[in-house]
Amino acid sequence: MPDPIVPIHKMNDHDGLFNVQIEGLSDMQQQLLGGPRTAAKKTYSSQTLNTLERIYKSKDELLSTAQSHLNRTAEDIEIFSVPTNINDYELLGLKTEGLIVGSGRAVKLTEAGRTALRDFWLKSANQEKVNRESPKFDYNSALDKYQSIRAVAENSNTGRVAQASTKGRFKK
Repeated sequence: MPDPIVPIHKMNDHDGLFNVQIEGLSDMQQQLLGGPRTAAKKTYSSQTLNTLERIYKSKDELLSTAQSHLNRTAEDIEIFSVPTNINDYELLGLKTEGLIVGSGRAVKLTEAGRTALRDFWLKSANQEKVNRESPKFDYNSALDKYQSIRAVAENSNTGRVAQASTKGRFKK
């Protein structure tokens, strides 16, 4: 006999309704049929990331030192003083996005904020990336170096014969 129809808000087990697992399928089949999904990576606007970078550059050393002495923990607590050119609406937007936490204009970066800032820096074109040069391989200098090392090795090993020794089960 089928189960009676009950409103969802009165049901106790919501996971059983929406997370149906089919037995006997491979991992790939479960993934194709809608297995466990990973969350998509959050993207932020360039204005948000630029504001976050300006806040990062304004670290308040006095508040950070006082906070670290107050907590006496091993973790490094950095407190940033929000510059006056960032208005309250931009600050509230960053707090709403979950990039910073704090009260007033003394804030800390969250893990999401650190990750967003790191990704922003890695994707941006900076002087280290633009002016980067890879050294070209010079065959002639490598050959000269090889021959000099070989000559030194030949001069030092004159008259000696190298012998290999065996250990363990290969012993004669």
